[in-house]
Amino acid sequence: MLGLLAPDRGSVEIDGQPWAGLTARRKRELRRHIQVIYQEGWCTTSATGCW
Repeated sequence: MLGLLAPDRGSVEIDGQPWAGLTARRKRELRRHIQVIYQEGWCTTSATGCW
């Protein structure tokens, strides 16, 4: 959604519309309402967590 990497599979929908089908202008408008959540990969897959 940030455009840092090109997707190689899957899809994202915003309000029922595919992200890939939105215009650049509409994507800019929506990005104002999207928050990035950074995660450490091991913590998200570990049953015991990282703490």
